[in-house]
Amino acid sequence: MNRKVVDILDRPSKWCQNSYSRLADGSTNIGNLFKSTSWCLGAAIDQCYGANATSIKDKVGRKIKIDGEHLHIWNDDPKRTYEDVINLCKKLKI
Repeated sequence: MNRKVVDILDRPSKWCQNSYSRLADGSTNIGNLFKSTSWCLGAAIDQCYGANATSIKDKVGRKIKIDGEHLHIWNDDPKRTYEDVINLCKKLKI
């Protein structure tokens, strides 16, 4: 997998909250990520890193001081912004 999270979340409309990922019509997608048009941070990591996603989520979790399996709590915080997410990904080079 060559893509990085910053490549997938390259504009605000590609990031979502309160859903793992979304289809073009805005409905929640928990199945095939390749059909999604927007992703939460965890889904974007899964999409990019596949079998290595857990170690990347753990890396992100350490940075934001949360368990890597609970990135959705950080992602879905109502105060969270696209800029917060993308800046974190850039800092971690993911």
